[in-house]
Amino acid sequence: MNTTKNVTSLAAFADEILDRLEKKTRVSGEEFIAFNESLPKQELDALRDLAHECHRAVDGVLSPRLPCDDVYRWIKIAAVHLSECSDVDDACESIREAGAGGWIYEDDAFAWLSRSTWNRMLFDEACNELGITGASLSEQAVAFVNYACVDACCRVAEALAEAADRGFGCGCHSDDYIQHDADSMAEEIGGCLEINDLFISSYCSEDVQQALECIDPEKQAEALCAALGDARSGGIFTTPSSVMLPRGEVEVQLDRHPAFVFTDLSTVTINENGFAYLACDSVVVDVDVSALKDFAGEE
Repeated sequence: MNTTKNVTSLAAFADEILDRLEKKTRVSGEEFIAFNESLPKQELDALRDLAHECHRAVDGVLSPRLPCDDVYRWIKIAAVHLSECSDVDDACESIREAGAGGWIYEDDAFAWLSRSTWNRMLFDEACNELGITGASLSEQAVAFVNYACVDACCRVAEALAEAADRGFGCGCHSDDYIQHDADSMAEEIGGCLEINDLFISSYCSEDVQQALECIDPEKQAEALCAALGDARSGGIFTTPSSVMLPRGEVEVQLDRHPAFVFTDLSTVTINENGFAYLACDSVVVDVDVSALKDFAGEE
């Protein structure tokens, strides 16, 4: 069992899923599980795509039942067990133990079978794997249906775990965080009261250095700040007409599971302390050299 949930754990991801699920009631009075419709559109769309993946995990790539109340119910059950376990294998074992007590009773078993041909396919798979003797036909049907549902719920748990590992389109692209960091660094340059020769020789391109040399040292910071343009991430080589600041990586402190922060986790390095790191060799800030020259001419 998972007793401590850091923000990057699978259990924390499952908690995020549970927070976004809600019970609703149809006009007929029938209750069902769905994602909260008031979520931001990008997040809701990503969660619906995740639900589709869970459908495919249950029925196969060509699953036609979208959406399906059973699959949303399995998403909730799987998320509950994932939130309480250390990994997906433990969660599936927990699901099987809980399912052994029987989720579907005789009155519901035949209704469940008749609800979808895909349910019948799950039932047939269960029949091929599970042998029961010494029981009535109805008792066997309940046992087979329950086994099929437990197996389907474990498939959903595995699909959720895979989404937690890779991200699922909910959140921002890592480039957005890098750009925000670059803009912040550019603002820091713009807020400098003075710059020195070491800064100029280390971080300014040759043409910027030459233009700054023609300006009174006490006014170089003012002139450079007025000439700064757009900021962006860059490489290791000097870019003409720019200030290039070595960076290495951008650090992002996580306040929730990274799958809900980044679109693609393959571009991110994450540690267990709740920090994400994005590769960024340098921050390049464009400089209007002609503006520097004009400033020098006005002195």
